[in-house]
Amino acid sequence: MTMIDTTPSRRSVLARLGGMAFCIAVGNDGVRLMSRAQANAVANAPINPWVRIAPDGKITILSAGAEMGQGSMTSLPLIVAEEVDADWSKVAIEWTPADASIYGYKDPFGTEQ
Repeated sequence: MTMIDTTPSRRSVLARLGGMAFCIAVGNDGVRLMSRAQANAVANAPINPWVRIAPDGKITILSAGAEMGQGSMTSLPLIVAEEVDADWSKVAIEWTPADASIYGYKDPFGTEQ
C-alpha cells in the first residue's frame, strides 16, 4: 500500500474557500430578485456619484479630471461599457457638477478643498 499525500496546496485551499463563499452567499438569500416597483424606483438612481444608468440603457460617466492627451475621455467609456456589457455608443462622459462634498475637488497641489 502507498501513502496518499494529504498536504493541502494553495490552489486547493483557495478553491474550497471560494466554493464555501459561494454556498454561503446563495444559501443566505444572496441572490435576490427585485419586484417591478423596486426596479422602477431605482431605475434612474446613480450607482455611485461617478456612474449613472438611465432606464433607456444610456450610461453617463462623470469625470472630475481634465483630458490632457492621455485618452481618458475615450478609454474610460470603453472600460465601463466592457465591464457592464453595454453598447459603447450608449456610453457618454460628462464633467462633474461643482459639488466638492461629493466629488472632492483638489487644488493644483493635490490637497482637498
